Amino acid sequence: MKSIHITTLLFTIPILFAACSPEPVQRLQHDHNEEDVRVYRGMEYVYSDAENSTAVLSYYRHIGGRIVLDLEVVNYGDEPIRFSTEGISYSAYQYRFRYDERPDDGEWHEVLIAEGEAHNPEEMILNIDRETSRAAARNRTNVVLESIAGTANAIDDISSIGSSSSSERAARDVRRTRLAMERAERREQFYAQAANLNDMRAYWETSAIRTTDLLPGETLAGEISISNIKEARIYLLDVQIGNDLHRFRFLQHSYEP
Repeated sequence: MKSIHITTLLFTIPILFAACSPEPVQRLQHDHNEEDVRVYRGMEYVYSDAENSTAVLSYYRHIGGRIVLDLEVVNYGDEPIRFSTEGISYSAYQYRFRYDERPDDGEWHEVLIAEGEAHNPEEMILNIDRETSRAAARNRTNVVLESIAGTANAIDDISSIGSSSSSERAARDVRRTRLAMERAERREQFYAQAANLNDMRAYWETSAIRTTDLLPGETLAGEISISNIKEARIYLLDVQIGNDLHRFRFLQHSYEP
C-alpha cells in the first residue's frame, strides 16, 4: 500500500508542477534589413514597396492564442483595389537538424509546421453574434424555469399554511434564499458574458482591418490577427495588394517568466 502511495505521489508531482508553471512569454522580431525598418515608440515598422502599393507591418502583441499585428496598406496604382484579410496568409516554421551521410555532419533546416490565413473579422463578428444569441436564449430559458419554480414554491407555501412546523418553514426559507442567490449569480454571469461579447464585437468592428475598396492614393490601416503556433520559430507573412505581393519575415522568441 505504501509503495502505491509513493508511486501516485511521484506521478502527481510532475503533473502539478507543469500545471502551475507559468507559460513562456513570446515575442516577434523582424528579420529584415535595417534600412527597411522604422522604429517609433518601441514598435518596429517594416516597410515593403512594390510597383503599385506599399505595405507597412508591425508586431503588436501575443494575446489569447493570437498574434496581433498592425498593418497599413497604400494603393499607388491607377485602379481601385478591394483589400481584405483573404489576401493575408502566413507560414510557420521550426528549425530541425538533418544529418548527412556521416553521423557527425548535418545542418539546420527550416521545416514548415503550419500555415493559414489571417482571422476574418466578418466571420469573427458572425460567431460573436451567434454566441450572443445562444447566451440570450439560455437566459430566457432560465427566466422561464425560475418563474415555474417560483410558482410551484408559492403553491406549496399556500397549501402548507397552518400545517407546517417551524423547522419546515425554516427549511423553505433557506431553499428560497439559495435559489435567489443562484438566480442572481446566473444573471451576473449572463451580463458579464454579454458585456464581454459586446467588447469583442466592438474590437472586430472598429480596430481590425475589414474589407475595403481602396481608390488610387488611398490608405487603409488597422490590426490583423493570426494564430499563435507556440512551437514556431519563424513566421512568413504574405500580404497581397492587387497584383503586388509583399512578404514579411519574423522570428519568434520565447522568454521564461
